[in-house]
Amino acid sequence: MKTIGCETALPDPRFADWPTRIDNAKALHDIIEEALRKETSATWVERFAKADVPAGRVLSIPETAQLDLFQHRTVLQPVETEHGPIKVVGSGFRLEHGGGTVERPPATLGQHTDEVLDEAGYSAAEIADMRESKVV
Repeated sequence: MKTIGCETALPDPRFADWPTRIDNAKALHDIIEEALRKETSATWVERFAKADVPAGRVLSIPETAQLDLFQHRTVLQPVETEHGPIKVVGSGFRLEHGGGTVERPPATLGQHTDEVLDEAGYSAAEIADMRESKVV
């Protein structure tokens, strides 16, 4: 609270101990959120680090996708689709001999329905009935 400039909340009886902080969580969150809005997340990360407060910024999905780790581990892999190239999430692990790769684009909606139903034991006639009844 000192690091974010909310020292006045320290003696507040609503936040005296864990149970009262839980009971007054909304008020506490409002105080913290109001304070945090005054600076950028990068500024807060720096201030918290100087105050030895464990904290980290939550990255957006595009920011996460640009991390060197993702590039190095080739987590996002390009794949060609009927609409042009896209990047899809591949295997997040690598073995000594390499790792999983993405070799085809994601399935379109319903592309494998018949195959899945067939493997589940439905006959071609049953699948046709489901299609006619608009179940699938």
